Amino acid sequence: MTLLLMDRAVLYPSISGMMELPDFYMKSKKLSTIVICERENINSLWNHYVEISDQE
Repeated sequence: MTLLLMDRAVLYPSISGMMELPDFYMKSKKLSTIVICERENINSLWNHYVEISDQE
């Protein structure tokens, strides 16, 4: 499983709310989970993912 955390402010600095991912992310077979989040949430989400991965 691949987790990609994307900073929403970097991808879409002028758009808020629901957003569509760029085509090249959607077409990549290597990505199974994509999370777009606010910058301040990235570290906590990543830490949570690492904990889950360690348990598997």
